Amino acid sequence: IVPAGLTDACASTIGLPYWCNRNFIAVVFLLCPITPLSLKKNLRDLGFASLFGLSSVLYAIVLVSQDSVKAIEKDQVKLNSPGGPEWVVISPAIFFALPIVCLAYMNHPNVHAVMEELENPTRARVKEMILISETMPTVLYLIMGILGYMRFGDLTLDDILLNYTGMSWTNTVIFNTARLAMVLCLVVSFPLILFPCRMCLHALLKDALPDSLKHFGGSFYFKGETIFILVISYATSYLVPQIKTAFGLTGAITGCMMVYVLPPLFYMKIKKVGPCDSWYGFFSGLLMFVGGLMSIVCTTAIVYQEITGKS
Repeated sequence: IVPAGLTDACASTIGLPYWCNRNFIAVVFLLCPITPLSLKKNLRDLGFASLFGLSSVLYAIVLVSQDSVKAIEKDQVKLNSPGGPEWVVISPAIFFALPIVCLAYMNHPNVHAVMEELENPTRARVKEMILISETMPTVLYLIMGILGYMRFGDLTLDDILLNYTGMSWTNTVIFNTARLAMVLCLVVSFPLILFPCRMCLHALLKDALPDSLKHFGGSFYFKGETIFILVISYATSYLVPQIKTAFGLTGAITGCMMVYVLPPLFYMKIKKVGPCDSWYGFFSGLLMFVGGLMSIVCTTAIVYQEITGKS
């Protein structure tokens, strides 16, 4: 909603009120609803938040899709490429894009918590849940990506909603509601991501704490770990100017490890096979190598672009 170039300094110099300040808006969302939702102790209690986030995404996709279809029907598309649409574009932006795609499918940490909430968590039902949860966003990504590119072509921005500028007052309001919907989606998704993070943090701290700090009740540690993660997250959002940088680095480091490196490593460890023992071992080792290489290259490229300002 707030323009990308709006910072603490320019918010005051251009005469905008304090509530347009990016950091003020972040604090408001942090206090409500992020903190109350983050203090929920069961994933089942976050079901409505997940449904609300999905509805917000669907709303934005419907708006972009209908606008793209209307533009295509009226021959108002903005494909600047002489030979038509470019299906593959290689540019420095790919180092941000690949990790974000990897991050989009990093649902591994929540699998065990979701299994505990299933009434009959059989292997077949868990596989069905994973298949549906991966297929649905893939279809939505394809719809948004294809129709969005067919609408704006080479002018498509990282956030396609930023392409909708200079419109009538009515369309401006409509697409601003889509931006608000995406903000709300991120807000209600945060507690879902925090849930496994808090579990891992607790597992690391419970044996490392000195005996003098182990006599407090479980609620004390639960709230303390939650607040600690929230504070670190807000500090990161304050220091990192663009969300694509946070998504890119998280995807390049954590995403590549959990999607490409660790699964084949676990397979080779469980099956006790090496890259030269079988075809499965060979492809597992190859996947580990490609994932590790992609993590190093993308992380280096993102850090370099942020330091030098080149893109």
